[in-house]
Amino acid sequence: MKRLGNPCVSFLSFILVKCCKMAAFYKRQTKETLINLCEQRGIDAADKSKEMLVCALVEQEQQNYTPESGDYATQDMPVLNSAPGSSQREDSNSCSGQGDRNSSLQAALQLLGSDEPQLHLQPILQYQQAEAGREAAEREAAAAAAESEAAAAAAEREAAAAAAEREAAAAERQAERQYQLELAKLQQQRLTPTFQ
Repeated sequence: MKRLGNPCVSFLSFILVKCCKMAAFYKRQTKETLINLCEQRGIDAADKSKEMLVCALVEQEQQNYTPESGDYATQDMPVLNSAPGSSQREDSNSCSGQGDRNSSLQAALQLLGSDEPQLHLQPILQYQQAEAGREAAEREAAAAAAESEAAAAAAEREAAAAAAEREAAAAERQAERQYQLELAKLQQQRLTPTFQ
C-alpha cells in the first residue's frame, strides 16, 4: 500500500495530541494525586510544584510512546545540524530508541527542522489555550442557561400573581354585585305596602 505523507510527522501529531490530553488530565488533578502518581512511577516528587509534577509525568508519557515496529523505525532520518551539502544519514533504526539516540518524539521534531524548545511546546500551549477557551464557553453557556431558567421562573411567578390578582378582583366584584342585589331586595320589601 502506498504510504501518504511523512510517517514521522504523523507520529509526531499523534504524540502531541496524546501528550496534550495527558497534560490537561494531570492539571485537573490535585497535587497530592500527582505526587502519588510520581511515586508509583518512580519519579522524584520532592520539593516540586504542581506544574513541575505535571511536566515530569507528561515527559514520562512522551518517552513511553514509541513507533510501532516496521512503521516508523525503518524510515531513514537525516542528521540535523550537519555541514552544508552533507548527505550523511542516520541508521534506519534511529527511531527505535536503541543505544543512546534521541527519543522517537525528539527525532520526529528534528525531522521537522525544529530545534527550538519553545517550538516544541507550542502545540501543547495551543491545545491548553483551546481547552481553556472551551471550558470558558461552557461556563458562559451554563450561566446563560441558568439566567434563562431564572427569568422563566420569575415570569411564571409574575403570571401566577397576576392570575391570582384577577381572580381576587373578580371575586370582589361578584361579592359587590351580590351585596347590591340583597340591598335592593330589602329596599323593595320596605317600599311594598302590606295589607292586613
